[in-house]
Amino acid sequence: MLATEIYAQVIGMSNFAAGTTMSIVLIVPCLVAYLVNAYWVGTKSYVTVSAGRGRRSGRRPRPAPAAVRPGGRAALFIALIYALIPLGSVVRLWGSDWSLSLRHYAFASSAEGASPIWNSVKLAALSGVIGTVVALAAAYVVERKRRRAGARSKP
Repeated sequence: MLATEIYAQVIGMSNFAAGTTMSIVLIVPCLVAYLVNAYWVGTKSYVTVSAGRGRRSGRRPRPAPAAVRPGGRAALFIALIYALIPLGSVVRLWGSDWSLSLRHYAFASSAEGASPIWNSVKLAALSGVIGTVVALAAAYVVERKRRRAGARSKP
């Protein structure tokens, strides 16, 4: 719902300010989820064990080009684009009137106001929580089955 409304505001009504404001509503929960995941997973150490059947050529792999490395120019450009989204939501008129304003956060451009937008955010949060619980339960069941199967196959 929210992505469709953003598209309608930007493409259909040429209302870039409303589109960027709604994008903030969509990006903030995604960014929070990413940061929580990065903090949680970043503190853990994972090791991949292989059987050693891979080919070894004796040559060292070439490093990736600077444009695709994490600190490269491409990452900086993408970060710059994402940094412009909040700016677009707090200026009066993108490109001509750069004075700061929070009037776009009233969501007056939508016929029902902010109600459909907040309903979308609530539904996304609820589906995220339910999806996470289902995925964790499925992973638990699969891991339990794997451990039982492994215990039976050992002599």
